[in-house]
Amino acid sequence: MLPAVANRAKRDPSQQNQVGADVAKALARGKKSSTRRPWSKDDLRFLKSMARKEPLAKIAKSLKRTEGATRHKATIEGISLRMSPKKRAPAKKR
Repeated sequence: MLPAVANRAKRDPSQQNQVGADVAKALARGKKSSTRRPWSKDDLRFLKSMARKEPLAKIAKSLKRTEGATRHKATIEGISLRMSPKKRAPAKKR
């Protein structure tokens, strides 16, 4: 329950019904709760192909999933998300 709404309910118990309506309105204004989507074969294929090449944030955004969900699935599947170092040119001799 939202703090300001909860405080009002404590002060005046007769407004219990109004408090519920206020909470519902506040939730309706805010962000919708996300629904769980199962991981498709295409999602896993994309995750495996992009791992170690692109940053986690970019992969998660492409999959339309949170970074936490993407990291969790990669861990379960045994996919490393650590970026591989870019190949450097050999050092110049002096």
